[in-house]
Amino acid sequence: MNIITGPVAARRGVALAIALAALVACALAVLPSAADASFRFELKPIKATKGYKVHITGAKSFASVNVENRKLGALVSYQPYKSKNTRKKVTIKLGQVGSAKLKFKKKGKAKEVALPKGCSGKPGKQQPGVFTGKIDLKGEEGFFKLKVGSGKKLAGKLILKEPTIKKCKPGKSTPDPDYASLTLFNSFDVGSDNWVQGALFASRPDTPDGKTEIFASTIEDLPKYWAFRSVSARNRPTSALQYTKPFTTATVTPGVAPFRGSATINQESAAVPTGDLEVDFPGRPGFSFTQGPDRHGMFYIQSSNVTYESVLRDPAAAAAKLRDAVKAG
Repeated sequence: MNIITGPVAARRGVALAIALAALVACALAVLPSAADASFRFELKPIKATKGYKVHITGAKSFASVNVENRKLGALVSYQPYKSKNTRKKVTIKLGQVGSAKLKFKKKGKAKEVALPKGCSGKPGKQQPGVFTGKIDLKGEEGFFKLKVGSGKKLAGKLILKEPTIKKCKPGKSTPDPDYASLTLFNSFDVGSDNWVQGALFASRPDTPDGKTEIFASTIEDLPKYWAFRSVSARNRPTSALQYTKPFTTATVTPGVAPFRGSATINQESAAVPTGDLEVDFPGRPGFSFTQGPDRHGMFYIQSSNVTYESVLRDPAAAAAKLRDAVKAG
């Protein structure tokens, strides 16, 4: 394995390192903690403006407003620092982004939550119903808007008991080729006590014609809430990630919106990215991976794409790990 790494800013090192594992997941709903295990609530996705859909989920002391545009490959998750919900009432306050105040009413009988295919154990229990109330949300820079009046009924459910999984049949697996991966990190202060930090991950098979997958994410500590943002560019050409063997330099050039420009790291620069690579995240445009004192990166070739695959297998756990690490650090 060839690897080169750069210095990590001490006060953010833990969170930045774990951010790599949450590139896909950072804008998805995070699983509630054990203290919230008594119930979960979930609304069906609601259409918003500009092609986005809003998916609201949460538990007793946790809530997540997840905003997704699959066509753009964009996800944003807003999570208030404090949230107090019951099986009948949900209240979410997100500062400048807006708020939601909802009431839940049962509809029909409780149903089972099925076990995953190929798994054994005990099924869970869910209560279908409808949510009514007011939702008034607007993303930063106006990237989406959603306004729901008190007269509208929104389909949803309460998860009263999670399935208990004992074991699952292993799926079929095929050997992975060697993968080349380039990872970039950066962070900026955005207020006296607030910050934004980002990670970009580009990976492709170590072959002449391997397609490049690119993911980028930010985590933001803002006055009233966390904001997780994620964008991706799938099936990019081999030229989107170029490198020398043995490793001396590596360059990522996504060549498609919301990515702009390119970034290069090399052995002589101690993996400090150079170039003009920026990412226009929803609500956070122009995030640079090549400017600022905290930027750094790494490049490696490994026998299997462990990091990428582990995130896809359990994205919610990866996001929860990121959130817990940032709070602890």
